[in-house]
Amino acid sequence: MRHLTPWCLIAMLILAACGSEPSGVIPQDDMAELLADIHEGEAVVDINFRQYTDDSARLAIRQAILKKHDVTAEEFDSSLMWYGHNLDVYKNVYENVITILEERQQQAQEEARKAGEQLIAAGDSVDVWTRPHSLIFEKQRTGDCVLLTFSYPADSEMKVGDCYYWRLMMLNNKEPAEAFIAVDYKDGSGEYQMQRAMPETLLNLTLQTDSIREPSRVYGYLRYNMASEKCVFVDKISLSRARLNSERYDAHPYQRKLNY
Repeated sequence: MRHLTPWCLIAMLILAACGSEPSGVIPQDDMAELLADIHEGEAVVDINFRQYTDDSARLAIRQAILKKHDVTAEEFDSSLMWYGHNLDVYKNVYENVITILEERQQQAQEEARKAGEQLIAAGDSVDVWTRPHSLIFEKQRTGDCVLLTFSYPADSEMKVGDCYYWRLMMLNNKEPAEAFIAVDYKDGSGEYQMQRAMPETLLNLTLQTDSIREPSRVYGYLRYNMASEKCVFVDKISLSRARLNSERYDAHPYQRKLNY
């Protein structure tokens, strides 16, 4: 058996200690924790979007989070750029981010359950989204078409006049995606809203249900065809339901009737 020289051993130890990121780039595990904190901080602004009319609150939250992680804005931006050019590594980071956020959500829900509380968003609204709040679509696994669908049948909590806000943000897409949300009523009629989901822009698609007709289900989809992209991220997904508000009931001029 051939013996290794001390210099070979030292070289092997150095190579083993080195990660896949170059010097100056935030390591993957640290980047995942940082991104998870940023997503949670921005979610506070997104949920209370009526109280924040500019980006000052979002910027202040991000600066506080960067300070907590002892990272400068320049280090974060340059690291984000490196990950953006290394999507295979970035995919692993985002999978870790999703795991972190899901674990935090489960922990919060468990703590609320033990305390006998109910997790309710700001005001008279609640997030009824039951699927992961962040998703990754890979062309190699899912094909060219990104298709995210949902359908919630009527239950005891679904009331006439409810208003639904479907929010999400797409990342790494080159073109706008098509977003659609609709309601079916028990009398056989329906209504819908459509909007384009622009890259790296928070989509807020609003559906106002009728104040008289009883809904039978609320459903929708997000559709996008990948061209040069290897993968697309859908982040900050929520479906908030708010009770009937007479002041905003007629504030949705682009809502259309469904023809069956």
